Amino acid sequence: MMATAASSVGLTVVVWAALVMLLDSPFLRYKVMWAGTLWGSATICAGFVAHSRFALRPVLMCTVAFGIFGLTFMALEGPIFGNLSTGGNPGIMRFVAWNFTLLPLGVFAAAEAGVRLGRRYRANKADEP
Repeated sequence: MMATAASSVGLTVVVWAALVMLLDSPFLRYKVMWAGTLWGSATICAGFVAHSRFALRPVLMCTVAFGIFGLTFMALEGPIFGNLSTGGNPGIMRFVAWNFTLLPLGVFAAAEAGVRLGRRYRANKADEP
């Protein structure tokens, strides 16, 4: 299950980095675009990995892995997002913190949906002659 969760986070980071590089222009100056690319890549990748590895029940481990990812990201990149000790913008830091706090819940929902769709797909495929 840890390998499934790690592959979900790894795939998300790759897709998110590709989206950020693709949209690296005035679009990413908006907080909504930054959060949208993060949430979109996280939910799609978690759902895809959960769909393909549905038998391992990756839902809880994906949630935990994204929680660890969010905490690590905030700890390492916090100074970029409004370092409050040097007069940074507290609104940006709150926005980032809320995004990474709620991200595991979104991943939980996406992984649960992926697992259910994976089971349904395999059951329908087994019924075919």
